[in-house]
Amino acid sequence: MYILRGDMAEDAVNKAIKDYQEPFHAHGDVDVAEWGKRKMAFKMNHVPDGFYTLMTFHSDKPTLVDVENRMTLDSNVLRYMVVRLEEKVAATAAAS
Repeated sequence: MYILRGDMAEDAVNKAIKDYQEPFHAHGDVDVAEWGKRKMAFKMNHVPDGFYTLMTFHSDKPTLVDVENRMTLDSNVLRYMVVRLEEKVAATAAAS
């Protein structure tokens, strides 16, 4: 999951979402759920709202590290979190 700045143009948001999911396509399907623009409980970097995106993917370690590094350096990414799902949980989520 990651949060992009809420003051970005819609085209820039769509491009960022596409750019962050592209490296994972080599390892299989990428499920992207765009939650849209939401008001945050507190301002991050003086921005009151953000575009929330949830991405489910399979990856190897080098690809994941590369994308995490890009997100860390990108000023348009306010926060991101990567969580490893166990196989049972991932299979259950894919089935529903």
